[in-house]
Amino acid sequence: MRHLNFFGRPVSALPIVLAVSAVSMVSLLTPSISTHQTSPSERYIVQGASSAAARRAVEQVSGQVLSEVNLIRAVGARLSKAQASLLEQAQLVVTPDFKIGIHTDAKIRTKEVTAAHSQWIEAPQVHAAGLDGSGVTVAFVDTGLWKKAAEAMNLVGWVDVVGDEFVAISGKDATKLAEDDNGHGTHLTALAGSRTVTSSGLYEGVAPGASFVSVRAFDATGSGTYLDVIEGLDWIVQNKDALGIRVANLSFGAALQSFYWEDPVNQAVMATWQAGIVVVTSAGNQGPAPMTIGVPGNNPYAITVGAASDNRTVTDTSDDFVTSFSSTGPTYESFVKPEIIAPGDYVVAMMDPDSVISQTYGDGGKYFAMSGTSQSAAIVSGVVALMLQGDPGLSPDDVKCRLMLSARAAGSNADAEIYSVFQQGAGLVNAAQAVYSTATGCANQNLDVAADLSGEAHFAGPAAQDDEGLFYVISNDERGARLEGEGYTWGGRYSFSQGYVWGGRSLFASGYPWGKSNVWSNGYVWGDRPLSYSDAQTQGYPWGKTSINGYPWGKTTIQGYPWGKSPAHLSHLEGEQAESPR
Repeated sequence: MRHLNFFGRPVSALPIVLAVSAVSMVSLLTPSISTHQTSPSERYIVQGASSAAARRAVEQVSGQVLSEVNLIRAVGARLSKAQASLLEQAQLVVTPDFKIGIHTDAKIRTKEVTAAHSQWIEAPQVHAAGLDGSGVTVAFVDTGLWKKAAEAMNLVGWVDVVGDEFVAISGKDATKLAEDDNGHGTHLTALAGSRTVTSSGLYEGVAPGASFVSVRAFDATGSGTYLDVIEGLDWIVQNKDALGIRVANLSFGAALQSFYWEDPVNQAVMATWQAGIVVVTSAGNQGPAPMTIGVPGNNPYAITVGAASDNRTVTDTSDDFVTSFSSTGPTYESFVKPEIIAPGDYVVAMMDPDSVISQTYGDGGKYFAMSGTSQSAAIVSGVVALMLQGDPGLSPDDVKCRLMLSARAAGSNADAEIYSVFQQGAGLVNAAQAVYSTATGCANQNLDVAADLSGEAHFAGPAAQDDEGLFYVISNDERGARLEGEGYTWGGRYSFSQGYVWGGRSLFASGYPWGKSNVWSNGYVWGDRPLSYSDAQTQGYPWGKTSINGYPWGKTTIQGYPWGKSPAHLSHLEGEQAESPR
């Protein structure tokens, strides 16, 4: 049975070790818990006339020095109660006028919920205009939903498809059954729709008036299978009319095993899209290397979302950036991905303090900070709910079109460097612009989901790669010309040098729309390429550099890393937990 993994990454409170890779955090997980449970000592901060003096003091009482912190003339130490008592009684004097100071290593918690992610994408402006997602139901296929979080939103359906059992209930009793032993699903659902109000009077959720269905397809460890996910999507489609389900959030991923149209999960995604449900997927956390988007983010119909960071300064856009962990396109079938990016760095939302993620990385608080494209996708799902309340007649293709054309790309054409279209898609999502957009017909052009599902035709995107290894986009005019200009060509490099990428708080006046953004979602019948593709030596898709062609399901040797097994990429900020178990 194939397994899928999440794209949400816990961000530890300060007492937890920071800047740890995915692999190292997994390997340290069990020992760190065991040590904490069995050791009779606790952690302290011991100060002295110097860090060296503090070290000597700890060693004199036979304590364990964990680290030196010269900044405050201290060491981190592990001491028994008796050892700590010796220091507290000031029996050790470093100098005649300076005694050892000792402080317990206190936990640091998020004091209250924030709405930074909503502010950044201008969701409060939409709320103020009377739109909150009412009348729209969003389904999350994830680890479930914490009962207390469910009470802070309108949960209308609970489904549990993990393993061989199948439980489904609609209506008020859904909240009674809700549970989330892992924590991932709760965090995402709260970002999209919690009705909790912050001290500043803003909603925690992007669409606080929306209704939600929680489909538990992943267990307490965050593990799930293809069958579980497909069963969940099947239930969603069957019950979409009864519960008003218009959006499905899929914040998970699996390694590529075949072309998108041969993959069972992608087939289910296409059928869900065909049924009129907007499918929002996470890009993955395997960036910044190109072609790192897996299943179902590689689905050409779905809306794939990458992650951006406000650098934890929501009122200052001069330091905003695209996160380095965010997976990038193109896909093996030449589609430009992701379509858009959204907040995905240190995003705060509710989580059960007793859940696996909270117990492993948290501090016992009700709110938890995570980074990942999982969070980005959930935020976009909330935006889609706002859009559908404002215009209930929108098709999934229309929603995708308006999200892309209302986003604003980083930088400007005059910049020496900007993030590539393969890194940011159309740019940062903007709730206000998307809700009031009137655009139609600019997404998924020349694609045919019915033909794809029936096997009548399959499609390739407008991306190509030249002899120098540069990825670029082909225009959709008769000549099929190569698009030139900043951002349309990319060699796979990630740079932090851009800075000042979004120049103003209001995205109505900042950034710029790509001149031919609608070309990104265009498709061509597989093998029916524009003439210029032969000039670019891109016949024999995908790229002619993989051995995917002709491989039966599960037998491919596609180059790349299964989710969770790639080399860790440190994020932009030193000291931030770079990767964590998915």
